[in-house]
Amino acid sequence: MHVSISSWGIALILPVVICGCAADKNAKTIQSGDYAITVMTAPSPLEVGYDAEVTARVSKDKQTMADCRVRYRQFMPDHEMSADNTWYDMAGQGKGVYTARGGEFSMGGDWKLEMQINCADEALSVMLPYHLEWPE
Repeated sequence: MHVSISSWGIALILPVVICGCAADKNAKTIQSGDYAITVMTAPSPLEVGYDAEVTARVSKDKQTMADCRVRYRQFMPDHEMSADNTWYDMAGQGKGVYTARGGEFSMGGDWKLEMQINCADEALSVMLPYHLEWPE
């Protein structure tokens, strides 16, 4: 049996393979000026009792931004915790993708991820809301 993949088939599959997370229905994209930041988490959706791996894809004017400093913190706006000011530096994976593993999501409720991005002497900060359900 001979299987042939056309260049169209490769063109359709390749973006999903490169990102690895493109099909994440829980991915959140936020626009800030010319920048677009898409954030994905594992587990997805986030779960109480787990450390999350956070992946961010950063682009400006639809062009990926590879040489940025990206970091994030996770916190609950309504519950002050000692870890609220812990920042996690995200390692560049190429093609504007950055990853880091953060702390444990210790309880259900409303959480925020604050992302700080510094690219080519431009700095921006964005907030992404997340709601975690208590486990049953």
